[in-house]
Amino acid sequence: SKCFGPDLRFFLPFLDVTDSYSMTGDVEYTGARVSVHGLDLHGGPVHVKGSVDVTGLDGQTPLYLDVLLQDSRAAYADVQRRMRFLYLPQLPFLGTTYVKHLHMKGRPTDSLMFDIDGSDEVGEIRGAMTLHLNTAPMAYSLHADVRRGNLTPFSSEFSQCNLNGRVDIEGQG
Repeated sequence: SKCFGPDLRFFLPFLDVTDSYSMTGDVEYTGARVSVHGLDLHGGPVHVKGSVDVTGLDGQTPLYLDVLLQDSRAAYADVQRRMRFLYLPQLPFLGTTYVKHLHMKGRPTDSLMFDIDGSDEVGEIRGAMTLHLNTAPMAYSLHADVRRGNLTPFSSEFSQCNLNGRVDIEGQG
């Protein structure tokens, strides 16, 4: 069925979502929790399949997200534009991302942890990432295997390449 993003704010006031979407799935809403299983969502270039479990909606406990995506695709710039409540940073090097598997869990007021297996114009990645959202500037860590890494989307100073290896990064900013 079709839904219009701003209409979702009636049920979930913290959501600042634009545009319309088509979604099927089994949804359970209790006031404190919303769960969606068998999610199949379409919106523009986005096609997301998986499950979502959000607790703490009533404010009695901190908001907690548990999202599992499989066989999905999304254009980062479009997700950033549509899902304004996520406060996603500008990442112009990301195009359309294909996700074989992504499991995100955590508290947006603290940290989000990701297990990911996916690909984009910059290459393929399989590993774990954490965003520490409660620090200024934001801290992060990434521990992953990379295949067919292409650095040209990051800067025109790089020539076309095909990097394979392991990435272990921890930092802030």
